[in-house]
Amino acid sequence: MTLIQYSWMNLMVFSLGWRSFQNVTSEYLYFAPDLILSQDRMRRSPIYDLCLAMQFIPQEFTSLQVTKEEFLCMKAIMILNT
Repeated sequence: MTLIQYSWMNLMVFSLGWRSFQNVTSEYLYFAPDLILSQDRMRRSPIYDLCLAMQFIPQEFTSLQVTKEEFLCMKAIMILNT
């Protein structure tokens, strides 16, 4: 059960990176349409360290210029990897 929970969490964070990459600049995290964290809001939140780690994903998507098809393939690999 724990393995499934961690796999789901990895998938959700990966999707967060994709939403942030698609909808805002790499300086923001796009959790949901009504929850977009800027650098300032991240600094004030208790999960600042986690936000810094999560920001790495959209930055990598930007540098690699990942397409939607590539993202979906990576997502499928993540699902099948568990």
